[in-house]
Amino acid sequence: MAADRTNNRIAYYLLRAKESLLFLIENFTKVAHEEGKKVSVCSELASDEKYLSTFIRIGIDSFSHFLN
Repeated sequence: MAADRTNNRIAYYLLRAKESLLFLIENFTKVAHEEGKKVSVCSELASDEKYLSTFIRIGIDSFSHFLN
């Protein structure tokens, strides 16, 4: 799913996509940890401070992002 975050008429899809993505990341992390694997989040989502506590809560092992 993709949405243009600069277009106010459809930007709300991006928020819903993030909620869905967080759900998938949480479930993926659970399964990965059950298999002894570590999970890392990178990109713009990893640098968004409002999601940091969620990532920590669900057990993300590491984060990386690029500064502009």
